[in-house]
Amino acid sequence: MKEDKLLNDTLLIMEENGTKEAYYYLKSKLCGISLTGQIYNFLYCLAALNGYKEEALKWMEEAIILNNIWYRPEVFLDKDLKILKENERFRDCMKLSEKRYMAAKKRTDTVLTWKQKNSDFLFVALHGNQDNMINSMEKWEFLNYHYGQVEYIQSKDIDSCDLYRWEDNSQLKTCIEKIPWDSYKERTLCGFSAGCNVILETLLDEDVRCERVILLGPWIPIFEIHREHLIKILGKIEVIIVCGLNDRDCLDMARELNSCLDKSKLILLDGVGHELPGDFSQIIKEAMEN
Repeated sequence: MKEDKLLNDTLLIMEENGTKEAYYYLKSKLCGISLTGQIYNFLYCLAALNGYKEEALKWMEEAIILNNIWYRPEVFLDKDLKILKENERFRDCMKLSEKRYMAAKKRTDTVLTWKQKNSDFLFVALHGNQDNMINSMEKWEFLNYHYGQVEYIQSKDIDSCDLYRWEDNSQLKTCIEKIPWDSYKERTLCGFSAGCNVILETLLDEDVRCERVILLGPWIPIFEIHREHLIKILGKIEVIIVCGLNDRDCLDMARELNSCLDKSKLILLDGVGHELPGDFSQIIKEAMEN
């Protein structure tokens, strides 16, 4: 099972059946998978919520001390971890993590994969929050084989070990300025989750234009702030919106955006949460060709 589906299923179980069942469900699925910083975060938070103080501390120490994982400092302020706050082992983990975070923050920068023009059809893909460029490649690389040149942007804003978030949304425009943007016949901006918000915010700038946007699980609070302006901009281009019917955070925003546009394509996926659907490439192919 892929990580995003595992964590989304865990959240769904927590909402429907409580934290205890969610914790034991997650633990039952750990065999044969690589434990990432996000999975560890779910484990120690759920353990703490259930009052399993020792288990929570062991998960945290395994992540930070044994596996060299680190998190942004805000993670340790999570109210889920209340029972750990006065524990010395918790504080040691927090201090070690913050030291690594500060070191990583000094050396991180925006990553753009574009090197040269290889096609007349350009796709630029953005990851979401608590995400990275490697995950973007898994989502969008099929476009490179069927439709044109795919390039990726990774935010400079670090979230935790090997994961990033969007805080400085000017990064997309800065990257576009490094690409011979107007030399491409067709330009598509692809985003997942908060990456969609960066795309919409960037399109508010009159100097940035494209022919298509593909928004997967769009987390787009910017739309409520600049609704009328964005409706005018998006009304002139092709808009494809894909969202799972179990996506608790983004489904309403996806529907609202689609309802305001005359020619957008909204694809709603049954049984899918805030994650990459298994047949995503086929879904996008059909949307682009029909």
